[in-house]
Amino acid sequence: MVSKNTYVNTSKFNIFIIYIIGFFFGIFLTKTFVYELKDDTKEYDFIMYQFYRAAHYGYKFRFLLFIFIGPIILITLLSLLI
Repeated sequence: MVSKNTYVNTSKFNIFIIYIIGFFFGIFLTKTFVYELKDDTKEYDFIMYQFYRAAHYGYKFRFLLFIFIGPIILITLLSLLI
């Protein structure tokens, strides 16, 4: 039987890497996919739960990608046209 709070012995650095990868993963996923995966894992699998929780935040802050990278893309395209 699997206990509900299965905590894997991972270092803080590994969890930080999981958060970073999950955040970027969440930027490119759909809302339904992220929410379903986050709800399906709950806390039974600690690493995947943290990953999908970070993906959920990545999805929420997807607009930051367009705010910061959008102008760079526009400037690049305009410089190619000139």
